[in-house]
Amino acid sequence: MTADIRLAADDELLAAGLAFGTALLFPPPPAARRDAWTDTFARGRTHVAVEGGRIVATAGVFEYSMTVPGGHQVPMAGVTRVGVLPTHTRRGLLSALMRAQLDDAAARGEPVATLRASEAVIYGRFGYGMANEAVDFEIARQRARFPRPDDDPLRLVSRDEAVATFPALHDRVAQWRPGNVRRPDWQHRRWVSMLTDERADEGWWFAVHDGPGGQPDGYVAYAVAEADRWHDDAGHKLRVHDLFGADPQVEAALWHHVLDLDLVGTVVADLRPFDDAVRWRATDHRAVRTTLRDEIWLRLTRVEQALASRVYGDGEPVVLAVHDALLPANTGSYEVDGDGARPTEAAASLRLDVAALGATYLGGVPFAALAAAGRVDGPPSAVRAADRLFHSPVAPWCGTFF
Repeated sequence: MTADIRLAADDELLAAGLAFGTALLFPPPPAARRDAWTDTFARGRTHVAVEGGRIVATAGVFEYSMTVPGGHQVPMAGVTRVGVLPTHTRRGLLSALMRAQLDDAAARGEPVATLRASEAVIYGRFGYGMANEAVDFEIARQRARFPRPDDDPLRLVSRDEAVATFPALHDRVAQWRPGNVRRPDWQHRRWVSMLTDERADEGWWFAVHDGPGGQPDGYVAYAVAEADRWHDDAGHKLRVHDLFGADPQVEAALWHHVLDLDLVGTVVADLRPFDDAVRWRATDHRAVRTTLRDEIWLRLTRVEQALASRVYGDGEPVVLAVHDALLPANTGSYEVDGDGARPTEAAASLRLDVAALGATYLGGVPFAALAAAGRVDGPPSAVRAADRLFHSPVAPWCGTFF
């Protein structure tokens, strides 16, 4: 039987979500939470494969805007809830859904799509490139011994104040890194629900950093597991859930607050920026254990628009000959220099596919590394020029899971 590939109707979103959960072996949400759960779906953005009247595969999109090098924000398709029922794998359903989704994003004028990959081998064939690595931290607090900042204008706030102010504060202070996103209303509501409903019994704490004039310019939210085990000599394990500041100095002050807490033995934080200064501030570097993980997988759906949206460094111009097997309108040559990017008929300096271009787009993966891996073809001088143009002074990072 051939499956029908189409957009899900609003009254099919729950069935689509349950199909996704089954595919990834997630338990279904309790009945009382299902309305709030389906509320997170972007209407008209979930593609499904339907066979015999039943949804057997799904691929959704959340609508974001993403910061690109130079500070401009572009519309972004946040690809999510991709799954095929185990009874229907290896039939081409995932390929059909991803093709339909990419066509739709390009038609809507979204120049980039990003996702978090459950399996790293899946999405390269659809033109996604791994655009950054993030770091999981496990810090032995007392061994690490972090120096105290000269000025530490932090204050604790209540859960109610955090719920009321952190969403807008995130969107105001977090956009200085390429790859960061403005969180849509549903995600802020989801965060509030996590604090006030699902995990209200955990030991949650919130701190705000006040900048010049008393204007908040950063915040941290953290929780302690088993908060009643204060007598344990090993100390609490504290998990940082959200830490954002307007610049590295603000983030350092927020980190110091967390790492200066008495009765805490271990501090953990997942998917932090690759260049997060916390690991370089420790007196004992071995007290900061790190694990690298891929975070942003990025796909350019409208190459000309995406290249023209970011800022480039100084350097000799390069001409990129890009191949895109799924979105052939992207296939062509693009001249990039310090003034921007544009289509051209000039001879190519470098040849690469759209997945390799997605990996380099935010400045987190150098052309030189991809050239060494055989994924960029061209002379070393052109590779060096491309790296000067695409370089980002700060590591790309999103910090928002979807």
